[in-house]
Amino acid sequence: KEWEQYRNFALITIATAGYDASYLVHSARTTGQWRGRIFVVTDGSSPVPDDCYAIRVPVPEDSLYAVAYKTQLLDLVSPKQFLGIDRLVYLDCDMALNAPVVHFLKAFGSWDHRSGCSIYMVRER
Repeated sequence: KEWEQYRNFALITIATAGYDASYLVHSARTTGQWRGRIFVVTDGSSPVPDDCYAIRVPVPEDSLYAVAYKTQLLDLVSPKQFLGIDRLVYLDCDMALNAPVVHFLKAFGSWDHRSGCSIYMVRER
């Protein structure tokens, strides 16, 4: 029942240049108990698990170009293109989840559209 309030969320990762998102996706579905959509931005160099949406992008010219895909995620998965999805949670493809995703999402609290904020981010490190 906790899951219902996160139906409009999706997980997304980038798996280019040989990186493989299989372990992340497996841990999200099992330990993370994620029932929603998972998007994998891929250049086709790695397998994409069957229960994901593959978003094909050109092979990055270098590692910095691959990082630039992070800035394009909101364009690659737009609400117009994927109905019902209006929140994305980015995870590096070499991560693994060790608890249900809803615990993480609860930590952010409720989304307040009146704040004028269009993106929530946690400070890295």
